[in-house]
Amino acid sequence: MVVPPLFFFFLLLLSLPLLSLSKSTIEPCSGSDTCPALVGYTLYADLKVSEVAALFGADPFALLAANAVDASSSPDPILPAGLFLRVPVPCACSDGIRRSVATRYTTRPADTLASLAASVYGGLVSADQIREANALPPDPPRSTRAKP
Repeated sequence: MVVPPLFFFFLLLLSLPLLSLSKSTIEPCSGSDTCPALVGYTLYADLKVSEVAALFGADPFALLAANAVDASSSPDPILPAGLFLRVPVPCACSDGIRRSVATRYTTRPADTLASLAASVYGGLVSADQIREANALPPDPPRSTRAKP
């Protein structure tokens, strides 16, 4: 029996989604392992390159280079909210997992850990991870919270 070439083309089309699935792997690390990494990040507001770099402890020139941003008109251009960036960050081994080592943010009165995790860090971390990294006490159970 001869199979028509159109059948093979159809099979190839069906298999493409399976071929394009990516697999994420967390490599174990030990002690003094360090690594450069790129973090995908979408800006939550209009920010200067220096502000994004400070947020992640990144080199502003490396940030510009990683995203092919032309800084000839301004040494610290303002990037628009919603822009997806590749942010070069240093990472180190912590408890067997590679983690960013130099992330900084100055809180504002309306900030919560959940809003920081969702908006500022674009879901890269959870509120619990921020709490743990900053050695903050856990939230009290709802029944013991003071009422307004």
